[in-house]
Amino acid sequence: MRMPRLVSKKLQASDARHFVGDTMFDRCARATCAAGVNMPKKELLENWTLASMIHDRHWRGTAPPARVVDVASGHGLLGWFLLALCSASQRPAVFAVDRRMPDSAAALRDSFGEAFPALPARHRYVVADAADVDARGGDTLVLALHACGGLSDLVIDAAV
Repeated sequence: MRMPRLVSKKLQASDARHFVGDTMFDRCARATCAAGVNMPKKELLENWTLASMIHDRHWRGTAPPARVVDVASGHGLLGWFLLALCSASQRPAVFAVDRRMPDSAAALRDSFGEAFPALPARHRYVVADAADVDARGGDTLVLALHACGGLSDLVIDAAV
């Protein structure tokens, strides 16, 4: 994966021109840029790195869990990347959970839906507090990319 040198610290719609390849990273980066959410470019790399690590280390050659719950998901980008990396027959249901759904989440849903038409049916944004996450009753992966402070305790409790 290569990250082009971008002028701005924020990822913009016009930055899609830097991701010209046909790799899954390039395709997902273009979809993220096309959403026009003006997020810090480091978020693209952080979310992609975690999604590809989960996929490559834990799901390659095996089926992913039935459900993925991304706590304090913000834009919900991690879930979109995880879904894009899974084969069509192995896609989990992704639940992006946060206290409020930012406008950027809807923009990403629309952009990823255009780039990957089968994905929106597997991705849901849930407005809820992290303390309300209940992962009991099955094959569920609970994760959080930015679980700082007490939030990490809530994520661990939900996972256990």
